[in-house]
Amino acid sequence: MLGGIAALFVAFVLVLVATSLSRPEVQSYAPSRTQLTEVGNSSAGPTLYTVDATSVDSWVYFDFSRGSAFEVMDRRSMDWD
Repeated sequence: MLGGIAALFVAFVLVLVATSLSRPEVQSYAPSRTQLTEVGNSSAGPTLYTVDATSVDSWVYFDFSRGSAFEVMDRRSMDWD
């Protein structure tokens, strides 16, 4: 009886190790188009925005009120979210 429980435990651990070694497929999305328009009350419900954040050096600034990523000339500016 005890040998069967130990074998079941070892099998369970092997299954856990085997499943942890497989890499999940990561979904990728195209970056949202840049369109600086005031959103205001026109947006209803959740909205998905995608920005290209692959670069360590090139920062992406986003303004939720305008619903778009945009380029900031002065990094000290507070005109972004």
